[in-house]
Amino acid sequence: MKVLGHPLNRLSSDARLFPVHLLREGDTGLCLFAAAFLGVNDAIHMARMNMTATCVDIDGKRLGEMEGMYPDDWEFVHSDAWQFAVEARADGRQWDIVSVDTFTGSVSDLALASLEMWCMLATRVVVITLPQLARYQTPAGWQAATMGRSELASWLILTRRTL
Repeated sequence: MKVLGHPLNRLSSDARLFPVHLLREGDTGLCLFAAAFLGVNDAIHMARMNMTATCVDIDGKRLGEMEGMYPDDWEFVHSDAWQFAVEARADGRQWDIVSVDTFTGSVSDLALASLEMWCMLATRVVVITLPQLARYQTPAGWQAATMGRSELASWLILTRRTL
């Protein structure tokens, strides 16, 4: 964790609602669409749990800002989320928790239509922006729950079913 007075501590005070009860110390996380708010919706919670994370976004400038704020062992990837996911899957990469923090609107619809892909990257949990009235299909082998987030959206929480 960064030292007291570091920008990460300022971000921590801006942290927003997230299902932190699902995070485990030392887990790995993947934050897609990570840069717009510098991770205050998801990445900050992972940092607080001493997780190792990969943050992906097409905004290289904001990712660079994040890189200076978050732990040194984190990875910051300037890429389209879908392209990154396809390549990561082909490489056999997985993370304990995958967060897909899109804006509401058409990109959110596309992200919800891609639930199976996000789930292939997660060993335990996928958390994704769920706009009000949005529809989705829970992938086989997963169970769905929601958590309030704002007036515009909730978090859709997918957890892998255990046998």
